[in-house]
Amino acid sequence: MTIKYPRIGAGCLVDALYFSSSEGTDVYLLPGGMSSAEAAHVLSTLGSVGRPAAGPGVVVLKEARQRFVVRVPVPYGSVVVKVFPLASPLSWLRWRKYAWTEFRNHCRARDLGCPVPRPLGFFLLRRWGFVVSTGLIMEDLRGWDDLRQLYFSPRGPLFAAGLAVAPLRKLVSTGCFHVDARDENILVSPDRSRFAIIDWQYASFPGADQPWALEHLAAYYVRKSEAKAQTLLLDRWVPRLAPAEPGPFVERVKSLLAARPSTRARLAVRSV
Repeated sequence: MTIKYPRIGAGCLVDALYFSSSEGTDVYLLPGGMSSAEAAHVLSTLGSVGRPAAGPGVVVLKEARQRFVVRVPVPYGSVVVKVFPLASPLSWLRWRKYAWTEFRNHCRARDLGCPVPRPLGFFLLRRWGFVVSTGLIMEDLRGWDDLRQLYFSPRGPLFAAGLAVAPLRKLVSTGCFHVDARDENILVSPDRSRFAIIDWQYASFPGADQPWALEHLAAYYVRKSEAKAQTLLLDRWVPRLAPAEPGPFVERVKSLLAARPSTRARLAVRSV
């Protein structure tokens, strides 16, 4: 393994360990994490275009049109791998907007003090000179629940939303504006004393304690809840989240719910 200083410039990779596991595969590992042998094993579970290959112990956790998430066993337990197979030539040219952006944001959030699964590495697969798949490797918080699971538990949406108060406030206090801070992207430990936030592809970092941030996070959380629970959350959860007088805060959240800004608009948002 050699040390390489990538020109693609995230602070988290300044001292990254670099190796090529095979022709066309570049891997960047953060120091103190997994070894090159472990990373090579993880990559062997992926096919030529980044789709998961059948292998012992490999579990598909989530699969969508543009990405999938798998759990891969390693000698000390398991890791989670999120892969973005790039299906079109246009996506090959825009590969940095996928796993690379998420990895940079994930590392930056960690460095700012926001609880996240430990980032372990980033990789990309090349074919014919083009990047055709990218991915990131992170700690597996096995046994933790996401709030979406708890939302549908017998304790219901208000209980799950109550566990979201500390994570949303932590995003604000650390200056991490997560554009997709819905219930399924907030994980809590089995004893509910710790949390971690995942899925950092869309995020901005406007600085700590921005006065507008919490109302935007609250509105998005409510919007991504089931329609039948939204009134309950507005009446009983949003006031709990308010940093001061709840009345004006609730009204601003309601106005944001009506506005429904796009992802791009939310990345650029500063105030209302």
